Amino acid sequence: MIFGYAERIAAKSPDCRQLRCSLALKTGRANEFLKLQLPIFQSQEAQTELTGTLNHNLRALKPYYHILVGIGSTVHLDSYVKARVLGMRPPTRTEILHENWLLLYAVNQCMLDYWRPFIDIVEDEDQLRTLRPLKDIWLSTLQDRCGAEVQLLRGIILLQSLSSGSGIGRCENHCSNCPMNIGNVDWLPCRPWGCRKPHGSPHFMSERVNFGAHRHSEPFRDANINTYQAAIEAITDRGGWAIRMGDSSMTPLPKVQNVIDYANDPIKSDWMHVFLSASDRFIISTSSGPSTISRAFGVPIAMTNHLQASTNYLGAHDIFLPRLLRRGANGTLVSFEQQMSLTFSACFSNGMYRNLCGFDVIPNTAVEIRELAEETMDSLGGTLKYSLEDRKLQHQFNTLTAECGTLLGLPGIGLQCRIGRDFLLRHQSLLSDNFENHDQPSLEL
Repeated sequence: MIFGYAERIAAKSPDCRQLRCSLALKTGRANEFLKLQLPIFQSQEAQTELTGTLNHNLRALKPYYHILVGIGSTVHLDSYVKARVLGMRPPTRTEILHENWLLLYAVNQCMLDYWRPFIDIVEDEDQLRTLRPLKDIWLSTLQDRCGAEVQLLRGIILLQSLSSGSGIGRCENHCSNCPMNIGNVDWLPCRPWGCRKPHGSPHFMSERVNFGAHRHSEPFRDANINTYQAAIEAITDRGGWAIRMGDSSMTPLPKVQNVIDYANDPIKSDWMHVFLSASDRFIISTSSGPSTISRAFGVPIAMTNHLQASTNYLGAHDIFLPRLLRRGANGTLVSFEQQMSLTFSACFSNGMYRNLCGFDVIPNTAVEIRELAEETMDSLGGTLKYSLEDRKLQHQFNTLTAECGTLLGLPGIGLQCRIGRDFLLRHQSLLSDNFENHDQPSLEL
């Protein structure tokens, strides 16, 4: 009844169109979501350009709450800012009205300071009072969470292609005047512990990795830290350091040489969180938010336990492991083609996987995570060599994601990152066009 009512009045009410769009996404009707959402976005952009002169090229970003309290939204702001730096959107003055009631909820004040040179974060009460009546006519770009993700996935891919496959915020030559290098640690003010910059400091080894392996109330994203112990050993065996990020609710790590359990350390601060995320050799993460800080500063990402596929924002220097999906009814695995296609690629809650699709989510194993860490370290060390079969399988997987439309709103464009070499080799049967339920790869490791 709700769907029927929303459909009848959608043509007359923008708010109802948005409601219908959100309902479609949350009930697993992703094709309907795209059909509704992309025209909404295109209309917003067209209106913004048409009224740019009258509005003095002002844009207000919203919803403010989501942008400011979720560290994962760094990926949105990073793409938005860099799109302007590269001339991919018109010159605008962009505002975020940081209302007083929001000040207590800012997830990281240090990251807010990072965005200030590029976005006006208005906090003065007199200015807020003046600007509030105008915000609705500025035609906000990040109109809502769903629209923002579709829009910024477009920008991410374009930014990656313009940077010659280097990924967001990365420059092959690390030249100081490269527009992609707005993400660097030089802007961080000096703090105690004598670590203004990481390079050359005896406190930081060249092989260092953060672990963000936890997210509250989203089981399909959560990971067991014990499955990362083998990867930690792989790093420390090479003389590197491992720093486990997170919060004090996480299970403490045992005291091991070259391992810092920052999540349970009193040294924690907004500044230190950004500094560590921005200056790592690489980061091993889940699809939770902290890796977006590393991405903003050009740190290579080895992403584990990744879901949902449609939100994969990784670049050419990144590697990932998806979680496999298993049918609850008969225990068979879902093929890569199905997992990377709508509607399965757009599920964003544990309930959607289990209740709407009937799938159990399979976390990555300790062996798989260690293999990914070793592949990343070999790549960064210049010793990684892919066989002809490796390259063939990788090409087949990337082509599949392009044909499946894994990235919403970007038909014909595949994932820009690599899938883990050993993981893909082990589960290559899931690539097959004639994949049958009885042809199931072993999950025993």
